[in-house]
Amino acid sequence: MRNALGTRIMGFNPRKIPQLKIAGAVGLGSAELSDMEVSQDWQPYQRQFHIEKTIIDRLASLLFNNDALAKLVFDSPLTPPIYKVVEFLRSASEKKLASQLSHKK
Repeated sequence: MRNALGTRIMGFNPRKIPQLKIAGAVGLGSAELSDMEVSQDWQPYQRQFHIEKTIIDRLASLLFNNDALAKLVFDSPLTPPIYKVVEFLRSASEKKLASQLSHKK
């Protein structure tokens, strides 16, 4: 599974990524690098990525684990006010990125 190799190059353990565990369980590939044939040594390309979770990231993770909460946020009369609150909670860097993405449409 190429995603496992990409994950490892980014410095993460593929066995700890839930999506890769699920993919392996349903037969879409292995998260074990020893199960792969790689044409060259990938280790010189390895980097250590660091992901800083923002408050929005932490709140969004709740939605992935709760269908009712996801429906409330994404498909209810409360959706517009929730988005206004989220906009207010964004960090300066998130606001800049959101602005750049909205201009690319």
